[in-house]
Amino acid sequence: MAAPRGWRRWLRPATAWLPARRPAGRLRRLNRPSQLPMRLLFWAVILLPGTILALQSWQAWEQSWAEASVEMERSAAAAAEYARRVLDGHRLLAQRANDLLIGLSDDTIRQEEAAISSQLAQLVEESGGERMVSISAFDDEGEPLVSGSMLGLPRDGRYATRDYNRLLRAAAPPRALISGPYEGRIGGTRFFAVSMRREHSGNAQPAGAYDGVINVTIRIPEASAALQRLLKNPADQLALRRRDGAALAQTAADDGSWAAAQRLLQPALQAGAREGELRRPWSREAGQSVVVFHAVEGWDVYAVATRPRAEIIADWLATVGGLLMFGLPSMLALLALVLVVRRGQGLMLTHNVGLEQRVAERTAALASSEERLRLAQEASGVGVWEQELGPGGRAIWSAEQYRLLGLDPEAGPVGARALLRMIEPADRWAVLRALRGRTPQAHLRLKRANDGALRWLSVSGVRVPAGAGRPPRLIGIAADITERHANAEALRDAEMRYRALFEVSPFAVFILDPQTDAILDVNARACSDYGYSREEFRRLALQDIDARDAEEPRGPMAAAIVSSAAAAAAGVAPLPRVGPVPGALPETPLPGQGPFGLPGAGIATTLAAAAPPAADGPAAARPRGPREVQEYETRYRTRGGGLRDVLVRVQGVHLRGHNVSYAAHMDITARKRAEEERLLLAREVDHRAKNVLTLVQAALRLTPKEDAAAYTSAVEGRVMALARAHTLLAEAYWTGAELRALLEGELTAFLAPLDGQDMPQVTLEGPPVMLPPAAAQGVSMVLHELATNATKHGALSRPGGRVTVGWSLLEPAGRLALRWSEAGGPPVEGPPQRQGFGSRMVEATIRRQLGGMVRRQWRREGLDCELELPLRQPDRRDAA
Repeated sequence: MAAPRGWRRWLRPATAWLPARRPAGRLRRLNRPSQLPMRLLFWAVILLPGTILALQSWQAWEQSWAEASVEMERSAAAAAEYARRVLDGHRLLAQRANDLLIGLSDDTIRQEEAAISSQLAQLVEESGGERMVSISAFDDEGEPLVSGSMLGLPRDGRYATRDYNRLLRAAAPPRALISGPYEGRIGGTRFFAVSMRREHSGNAQPAGAYDGVINVTIRIPEASAALQRLLKNPADQLALRRRDGAALAQTAADDGSWAAAQRLLQPALQAGAREGELRRPWSREAGQSVVVFHAVEGWDVYAVATRPRAEIIADWLATVGGLLMFGLPSMLALLALVLVVRRGQGLMLTHNVGLEQRVAERTAALASSEERLRLAQEASGVGVWEQELGPGGRAIWSAEQYRLLGLDPEAGPVGARALLRMIEPADRWAVLRALRGRTPQAHLRLKRANDGALRWLSVSGVRVPAGAGRPPRLIGIAADITERHANAEALRDAEMRYRALFEVSPFAVFILDPQTDAILDVNARACSDYGYSREEFRRLALQDIDARDAEEPRGPMAAAIVSSAAAAAAGVAPLPRVGPVPGALPETPLPGQGPFGLPGAGIATTLAAAAPPAADGPAAARPRGPREVQEYETRYRTRGGGLRDVLVRVQGVHLRGHNVSYAAHMDITARKRAEEERLLLAREVDHRAKNVLTLVQAALRLTPKEDAAAYTSAVEGRVMALARAHTLLAEAYWTGAELRALLEGELTAFLAPLDGQDMPQVTLEGPPVMLPPAAAQGVSMVLHELATNATKHGALSRPGGRVTVGWSLLEPAGRLALRWSEAGGPPVEGPPQRQGFGSRMVEATIRRQLGGMVRRQWRREGLDCELELPLRQPDRRDAA
């Protein structure tokens, strides 16, 4: 309705509507209506704050109820979400328990109850322990099969009549249902259960048949405590109820208020409502005044949040009292504060959401890390242990630690004394000493508790000081090293055997780097053969002692053969040198056969084929494979400069994590020399046989044939002289013949005194002289001719005749001077009128074959013959 026209004037300032000049009466009349606006203003001034306070009080009343509804809505939603997660988790836990029992019959479960119970207990432990949940399985008759609880289920319990047996027997049972609540027979603890059918058991039930139940029980006190933690106001109440009204958990004892709330809720629940709110602001009936419920998604359970009417009124009075005390400024300040608080709450909510997300991520990462650690421990067989120090200290062991010690995890860790008794007595003191250190480590032998097997364990740990409310403690790991210890023992034994064989080997053994031929190690025989110490060898390589191109000094046999010559008179040429290179082995084998019994192959050719290539050295031919063996001959130099021919056998081996070459050096110097000497001897025999045959032929041809008996005697004597020379040479392996032995062989009959005489007819005087093989034959023939001539015509033809044979060495010239002096024989009238075979043979042998000189003096007392010949023969051929 429109206001009166004059009303607007009363609202203007007084000076604006009063006339400038008015009569007094008129003024008084006009002043009356001015009191109404003032009164109105007064009452407005008086009533406006009250009205504002009343309006604000009414608003505060409505706000108190609205806030109660909002907070209950949040609490109910949080409780429903909490219940959903818990029930889903327990349904998943029941499914995991069912997975453990898949394929197992009831009898099998009862027989293996301990092992299965341990597995169920592990699931319980992963889900928070028995303080929160427990897992049980029942057969189709309601009899308990197995439980993950330490105490188990009473076998005399009546479980067949419980609702989960009845509801899950239906033809179309729910996937999982909430059963209970029940009161436990042990301790009287109340609980309810998430129940589901057993599936895929080993009881040979038809498909879809009822085969028992798996229960995951939830303790109502712990569930109620969890609900209490969701409430901000201690006076508020939360409850979890089934559709039929059964209370599963609630934050306060049922004093009748929950019954009143149930009466309000029951129609809505029966109607299938998923969520809702009920208010009774003016009701004085005892009970709750704000009731908010939310259905738990996926379950026939509701979360109910309530706040008492008295609590809401108390909140309202507190708000109104603040308004009355501070007035409008306080209300504005409070409004500003509320805005700030609400803004802070929004930020806090945002931060809380981020914090919860980070906590969830870190929790998941921690769970994943713990799972990986557990799997790693199981895979590696490493046990983890922790021991608090001091009286009554706790011990915490991993499952793998129990397995290592052969103990039952259900029984818990054993005490220190019992553990010490399991350790072998010889290792106990070492373990006790190790435990006193900062980082104890020990290898010990221990008898496992379950089977008594003796096992080697490696234990290591670290001492953690006290802190964060915890006493000092030891944390460590243990691992079974029985197999590793046995392998180490076997390896040590093998190394000892190898070292023993290595050291006592009858031939030199080298350990080499297969890439550089560096000498890594040698045995004592190698040091003995080559003259180096082990330290000196380790600074060398095979190239440092390689002597395949070195010149080998000639032996006495080679010198004898080179210096030999055939009899000049017989026209036998001297033997040529063995080869063009001094010290080289001869290329020409014996007729029809090569060295080592190889037909048609020379020694140098055979060695060249067997030795490694000269360009790359021994390493080029050394095998690289672990089983391939190569054998070749080569030559090495000793520390003193000597040369050794060796047969090398090389094999690649894997030693202490490295590939090395194992080389055995067998000294074949003597064998090579013997082979060389046999070859040289064969050639010498061949050559000498030809010379002997030539000499025999010459003797037969030149000996006078007028007298058959004389002819026979002369030929036999000369052949016997050659035979004696050959015998002496053969006994000395054709290295030479002793001059005295040649003389004694020719003059044996005259070296002993005759009957009636006190001295022999022949006297020998001179130092030991070894004649070369070529000289021995010639000198033997000359001595034979001189002895024959003395026996027939000279001093030895009469009993009183004497022959003195003396000789000496002319050292600077390396020549032999021999004198044959006769006395007491028939008088000599002078030189013979003609030269016979003997004279010509002596001249030819001494002068032309041996390069010497002959001087004869025909004294009346007897012949005096001086011979001088070189012991080292020049390399020349005689044309005769």
